[in-house]
Amino acid sequence: MSTRSLLSTLVVSSVSASSILLGGCLATHSTEALDVDVTLASVTLAQDCAPEGAGEPGIAGDCAEDAADGCGGWCTQSTLQLHITASAEGTEVPFEIVSVRVTDSDAALVGSLTTRNPRVFTEDSYSPWDQTIAPSDDLSVTYDTSAPDWYASGARYGWGTVYHVEVVVRVDGVERTLQGEAMREPEIVT
Repeated sequence: MSTRSLLSTLVVSSVSASSILLGGCLATHSTEALDVDVTLASVTLAQDCAPEGAGEPGIAGDCAEDAADGCGGWCTQSTLQLHITASAEGTEVPFEIVSVRVTDSDAALVGSLTTRNPRVFTEDSYSPWDQTIAPSDDLSVTYDTSAPDWYASGARYGWGTVYHVEVVVRVDGVERTLQGEAMREPEIVT
């Protein structure tokens, strides 16, 4: 027997100059295998700093003192964070992100983002995550994402504008849609 429900929730984070505002969505998935809740916890809309295998984002100035071309600048990686909880009874199930879409207030597509580098928070840092959910799991996971082309077709998407974010996830073969809102991060160190 399979039951499915979608419950809307509102996630409010403390707001600073570079914070995002997020209206989250909780997707509940229930099958004979495992009951799983997935919440879109936060989204950072910024840049695509370090494509897979290129190292960590941050200050690009960690180069040799005698570097002839200077040492670059700061980069804030676009990310999304999810909170995933599972019931105590059942069997392990697979998880994946199917798609991430960013739209403006008129529902015009700003960008379709790709995800990579899934990590789960364990004790005091993030570690690679195999995208499986086990009984009794209470997971905080993060994914790096590509960034929208902020200057596509001559458009200039500004800071301080609220964008709508839609994340389609698949839990044990069943797709759910999470929705939230985020603001573009400034391309300066704040």
